Amino acid sequence: MKTRQVLLALLLCASHNVAAQSSWSAGVGLFEYGGHVGAKYQTQISENHFASASFGIIGYALGYEYKVNEQLSVGVTLGQQVGYAEDGYIVTKLNYHFNGFDNSGFVIGASLGVQEDDGDCLVLCPRKDTNSLEGTAGIHIGYKF
Repeated sequence: MKTRQVLLALLLCASHNVAAQSSWSAGVGLFEYGGHVGAKYQTQISENHFASASFGIIGYALGYEYKVNEQLSVGVTLGQQVGYAEDGYIVTKLNYHFNGFDNSGFVIGASLGVQEDDGDCLVLCPRKDTNSLEGTAGIHIGYKF
């Protein structure tokens, strides 16, 4: 079910207005690129509003971003990451675009939000499904093409 939702969101992003600005980026870090390493497709919704879909080696993410000015953007990202946020997360983000939002170049950012707390076990140990939330934070760096 969740895979269908992600594919539908990516399809909607890809089929959006052809004249809209869109870009690909690749990066590392938590949340923004769908895992610790991944790629992100972003498309323009309106003048300063953008939607994105990311796929990483251990997860996926969907996001919204608002361009504050040429260097800064803020937004929200939600998704899942195997071994870290398997039951999902939602974070707010702040990104700095070194060469400007509309240009190719490096992007660095930070995220702050919540994820479901299922313990710290990663491999070969029992996991608890608690449905409780815990605070989370992450940083990311990528290159926008």
